[in-house]
Amino acid sequence: MEAPKSDTINGLIEICRRLNVRLLLITRTVHPAAINPIVNLRGYVVVFKRYFLQPKFPRDKFKEIIENIGIPLGVYRYPPDFLIAAFDKAKSRLL
Repeated sequence: MEAPKSDTINGLIEICRRLNVRLLLITRTVHPAAINPIVNLRGYVVVFKRYFLQPKFPRDKFKEIIENIGIPLGVYRYPPDFLIAAFDKAKSRLL
């Protein structure tokens, strides 16, 4: 999963301006230059650096991906605490 392109982010910003709503961008990765325009419009960006897999993902495949490819990967039955904390922070900033 790659970072959202600047055209995509600019489109979201324009939609939010026209609808007079604040933008909450939730992404696994984003270029730092994309964050400032959103924050300047009183929006918020939640960035997390993990890929999430569905529960019951085969343990051997999970271990193989972690060891051989070395990407940040997680399998969760419930949302992890760090993600819940990020949404709580976003809520407090947007209200």
